[in-house]
Amino acid sequence: MIYEYKAMNNSQNLITRGVCFANSEEELSKMVHTADSSHLISCRLKRTIFKNNKNSTVEKFTIPFLRSMCTLVSNNIDIIQALSIVLHSFHKDEHRAIIQYLIYRISSGSPMSEAMRDVNDLKIFDEISIKSIEIAEKTATLGRAFEDISKYFENNLETSKLMKGSMYYPVLLFMVILSVTSFWVFGIIPTFVESFNDMGMKVSPVMSSVLSLKNFCESNAVFLIISVILLIFLVVYRWRFILSKIPVVKRINRNMKILKFFQCMHLMLSEKINFIDALLSSAKTPNDKEFNEKIQKIVLDIGQGDTIGQAFNSSGMFTGQELVIIFSGENTSDMAKTFKITADMLQNEIKQSINKATSMMQPIITLLMGGILLIVVCSVFMPIYDQISVCVQGL
Repeated sequence: MIYEYKAMNNSQNLITRGVCFANSEEELSKMVHTADSSHLISCRLKRTIFKNNKNSTVEKFTIPFLRSMCTLVSNNIDIIQALSIVLHSFHKDEHRAIIQYLIYRISSGSPMSEAMRDVNDLKIFDEISIKSIEIAEKTATLGRAFEDISKYFENNLETSKLMKGSMYYPVLLFMVILSVTSFWVFGIIPTFVESFNDMGMKVSPVMSSVLSLKNFCESNAVFLIISVILLIFLVVYRWRFILSKIPVVKRINRNMKILKFFQCMHLMLSEKINFIDALLSSAKTPNDKEFNEKIQKIVLDIGQGDTIGQAFNSSGMFTGQELVIIFSGENTSDMAKTFKITADMLQNEIKQSINKATSMMQPIITLLMGGILLIVVCSVFMPIYDQISVCVQGL
């Protein structure tokens, strides 16, 4: 938890204020006293930036922190000294509070992995990365572990940004189409209808339909507003379920789950974590109950004597191409590299699927906008054309 606190330094008769991470007020009081022999006067929980946006936290804190630690630790700098150096590269109070807490815990005799686990209620690190650090501490490979974990977070962030970015374009175009259509239906076409009626001109069937729609919306405004609000809530809270029914999105979601699983397996096996432990930990990364159950079945099959390839094949979750690579990796006894190859392959496939889906949306949306424009133009200009034709015939 992030606290804002006020403390009194008795020796200097000075009141200090600050921001600090602690798991309780008692721990906060102890940390403040340890830092500058002050005693805690008051404190309150601070609304933290860490829980607002997970991707932002990963991009602005987790990855830069891990990169810096990798550089310093790889150059044989002591872990506490490395943390003290990294502390000065961050300027936000919340970021600095986390690093100061890590320094405090490690100075008190705790290992780095345990200190990282203590701050994990803010979801800064995941259990996979913490476990990798724990193994690296035992094997004296912290530098490589920091590098592998930073790449793991970078790959996850890149894929997540790609997924979200692909949705912005169609949503923006849909909002533009909706705005333009509403402007014509409720603003422009009714004005033309009134003008045509004043001139005694015949209104086209399309304009009559649009006018009827406008009148219906005005007479049922309250009902329509409530319906739109309910629809928005449905889309906001169930958008994942709605999108999952689209075949292209369903395939991309499947690949995303498997990609996260393979990336975790590569990270953990690279840090020499036991294969079964790696499976059990990686099964939790997609946050999918059914996926977790199938990985549990793989663990059970391996425990009963099946090979890794056979267990993966019997789960029914993996494609033929993925299984071929897994069988090949099992034969070469390099499963970490195998999962890395498969993860890279899946990441490229996800990019291609997203680009393909986005490129398909463009002509569909263009045709939709063209159709609306054609209807509007015809509804407005056809009565004018008919009136001109009548006048010409009268001459």
